[in-house]
Amino acid sequence: MGVLLPTLAMCLKKLKEVKESADLTCKAKHTFKRSIEYELQHSNIVFLQVFTVLVLVAAAVAQGPPYGAPAPSYGAPAPAGPPRYDFNWKVQDQPSANDYGHQEARDGYDTQGSYYVQLPDGRRQLVSYTVSGDSGYLADVQYEGEAQYPQQGYGQAPAGYSYN
Repeated sequence: MGVLLPTLAMCLKKLKEVKESADLTCKAKHTFKRSIEYELQHSNIVFLQVFTVLVLVAAAVAQGPPYGAPAPSYGAPAPAGPPRYDFNWKVQDQPSANDYGHQEARDGYDTQGSYYVQLPDGRRQLVSYTVSGDSGYLADVQYEGEAQYPQQGYGQAPAGYSYN
């Protein structure tokens, strides 16, 4: 009986360890199962959110803009014919040395005009242009006067300084 008791105690101890191990395995399986269920639920929620956004975007694109051109609120007169106009303006301000202007005339698809500006170097730039139908913008650029460049110098050095 002396040998049987320690063997029986050892068997009970082993049985207890196996039971605890089985409990842990069951808990691990249960935790793993809950983890998988959570991930599936979470991925389903994300999928539903993405799907909802895509459906809303597709619906918005299919409808087009929710507005159209406004209806005329008055009886706008129809054009009386091809466009015709003539204008000119100029600025001459001696204190600031500003001198520029513009003139243009249009009759249907033919436009002609010119503009000028006083340049900082003292010259006057004149641009004459025409547009006839689909010919595009044709410009003739001319300059009047001689460019004047002031002497660039820094003057004399202050007393006690010298440039080497």
